[in-house]
Amino acid sequence: MALLRWLKALSDDTRLRLLHLLSRYELSVGEVVQVLGMSQPRVSRHLKILADAGLVQVRRDGLWAFYSATSHGQAAEFLSCVGPWLGQAAGAAQDMDAAEAVMAARRSETKRFFNRVAPNWEAMRGELLSGFDLSAAILGLLPRNAGPSGDLGCGTGGMLPEIASRAGTAIGVDNSQSMLDIARARFAAESAIELRMGELEHLPLRDGELASAVMNLSLHHLSRPEQAVVEAARVLADGGVLVIADFGRHDREELRQRYGDRWLGFDEDDLRAWIAQAGLHLESLNAQRLESGLTLLLAVARKR
Repeated sequence: MALLRWLKALSDDTRLRLLHLLSRYELSVGEVVQVLGMSQPRVSRHLKILADAGLVQVRRDGLWAFYSATSHGQAAEFLSCVGPWLGQAAGAAQDMDAAEAVMAARRSETKRFFNRVAPNWEAMRGELLSGFDLSAAILGLLPRNAGPSGDLGCGTGGMLPEIASRAGTAIGVDNSQSMLDIARARFAAESAIELRMGELEHLPLRDGELASAVMNLSLHHLSRPEQAVVEAARVLADGGVLVIADFGRHDREELRQRYGDRWLGFDEDDLRAWIAQAGLHLESLNAQRLESGLTLLLAVARKR
């Protein structure tokens, strides 16, 4: 009986802490070890018990595996019922602080990477696109003269002039100071272009500030891309359009080091689910095979 299996799996303080942690964060085994301050064999044993009970799910991404609380089916319904009590486990509050420190370390690592590669970033990204004009494909999906448009994860700002020309005003957001410094030097005289520093999961934009937004190959660099989609929806005005361009799932593990990737692309179902969870309506989702062997996903969603 499923209920007995679940209750038995929960009859341990460490597993209560684990479920509380993984209901809020998706983490690797090494990161769980860091948060809980336990040995890897001990953590792995408890994760296996929870996974065997169906309470924890594993997402494999190339050579990496990430754990989170089960999000579908009866086990997820069970967890939603017991969730309020999981936080009462000894050490649960400290676990949240430690987990947020892990997330902050991830963000800092990504920021350092992009600060380092900023001068060469446009050329590096061009290698992956193999001559495909992604900017033109994205711009063709943006509404004309509807109001301010945001490039969320703008990098050195290569698309900003074209976005400004189409929308009237372009606001570029990035978390890399070096990327933004290059963009500012390029567009200092452009009154229709504004640059802001911030995280895509916590955008420096007001509710409903944008008529449209672009996330151009930025989601796969984030620890929590689904949160960035929710944020993009927040800053869109009613009727606003969000264009997401990113890679389909692949197994090119070397891209983590060369391009600072957190995710080896996404399944189409990932994008569909995140768009729906953000309260947006998916209007189209197309795939384009690139000469590099990668697949490009291009999604258009609207806020109703």
